[in-house]
Amino acid sequence: MSYWKKIVSASFVWLFLALPGLAAVPTLTRQARDNLVETERFLVVRTVKEIPEAVQVQMANLLRQASLQLANPGQKLQKADDDDPMVPQRRLIFAGISPDYCVVVYERYAYGVKGTVNNILVYSLAANVARLVGGGLTRSNVDDLAQLKTALKKGEIRPLARGYLP
Repeated sequence: MSYWKKIVSASFVWLFLALPGLAAVPTLTRQARDNLVETERFLVVRTVKEIPEAVQVQMANLLRQASLQLANPGQKLQKADDDDPMVPQRRLIFAGISPDYCVVVYERYAYGVKGTVNNILVYSLAANVARLVGGGLTRSNVDDLAQLKTALKKGEIRPLARGYLP
């Protein structure tokens, strides 16, 4: 590859990484992870409308959506061969709500692995304000709270890469 092609290619990579709104989803701190696993007691919900409104608004902002487009469990999920914009690209598995946190676990079709991956987003809750404190993804089975806590303990939740839209 020529010198100029390398420079132009590198410039596009840096431009992509520097675009606003593509900041990395923070990695969960050890303290937050320990709180989620050991001390927090969660109410498990399995419909999008049961997720706190403040979390729905923050998720929609993160995913660059006007309102949160997340299918309920059992509803259709957009896959590689679907071109229907009315079908969501993400489907809720469950959410866990405690007085301090809301953990949203959902699946998304991943073209690279030709299957679904589970995304986990953790929001702190205080005075009806939600703040993203961490997240990641896993190919592990995370169908309920016990499996999520096991995956967290075993370190099976990988951090999201900068620029990855969860």
